[in-house]
Amino acid sequence: MFFKKSNNNIYKDRNQIEFVCLEQIVPEEHLLRKIENVIDFSFIHKYTKEYSSEKKGRPCIDPVILFKIIFLNYFYGKNSVRATIEEIKVNMAYRWFLGLSITDTVPNYSTFSQNYIRRFKNTNVFENIFSTVITKLLEMNLVDTSVIFVDGTHVKASANKHKIIKKQVKVIADKYQKAMEEEINEYRKEMGR
Repeated sequence: MFFKKSNNNIYKDRNQIEFVCLEQIVPEEHLLRKIENVIDFSFIHKYTKEYSSEKKGRPCIDPVILFKIIFLNYFYGKNSVRATIEEIKVNMAYRWFLGLSITDTVPNYSTFSQNYIRRFKNTNVFENIFSTVITKLLEMNLVDTSVIFVDGTHVKASANKHKIIKKQVKVIADKYQKAMEEEINEYRKEMGR
């Protein structure tokens, strides 16, 4: 029950320390819980292993976190990875999905873009990971393949649905990767790089 507070006491509890469990904050029926329950994202390490080196430079961000940020951006229809990263700072479900606690630092956009440029640009990592996720969702019957929309034109997928979807996965992955590269290049211009 909510009680009306007097104007002088309305903000007094903001500095209160509380023990909070993200597991309890994120509702059981949340979409990200459903996705996490059917997809073990550790497969991403298989595709990114050759692009990571533990022997040189600073420790890099776990590729699973980097690609989950991209999935959040895609799942929730954001037009910008930068906007998604800002949303992660305040969205507890996003933090839960990424495995970040309330106090963990969210990777900044510069870190994200540099990881992409130095490790994954001009590779087929995005396509492989995106294709694997779609395949897993298809196996779990979590994707409706009765109608497919391509560039605003619908196509009845009554023949080999999986073949059509695999072709579309590549097209979508390529478009998404191109859009992300454009966003990163725009950011680099802003930063004078």
